Formats: sequence, C-alpha cells, structure tokens
Amino acid sequence: WDGLEAVFLAHLSETNNTPEHARRAVDAVLANQNVCRPQLNFGWQDRPSVCLNIDS
Repeated sequence: WDGLEAVFLAHLSETNNTPEHARRAVDAVLANQNVCRPQLNFGWQDRPSVCLNIDS
C-alpha cells in the first residue's frame, strides 16, 4: 500500500455497481488497511476518464 496515489474504479453501471457503491467499497477496504485515501478515478462507460501520469 506504500505509495498508493490513485485508484481507478471500473465496471460501473447505473443500476447495480454505481459509482457511489464502488466508492464506499474502496473506502471500506482502505480504512481496514489504515491507508490515506488516494485519488479515486472512475472508468465511465459514456465518456473518457482522467489521464494519469505514471512516473517510473
């Protein structure tokens, strides 16, 4: 978990796996790991997602 800066949430839908449902699930996992919340990004079905610059 060290260095975790961003998470992409994908496989979202309007009815079953909503962005809010996915966000709550990720928040619960991160809270159990005692990790600061990273930037959450959504992989939308109907529009482009944000671009991240990944430094090596």
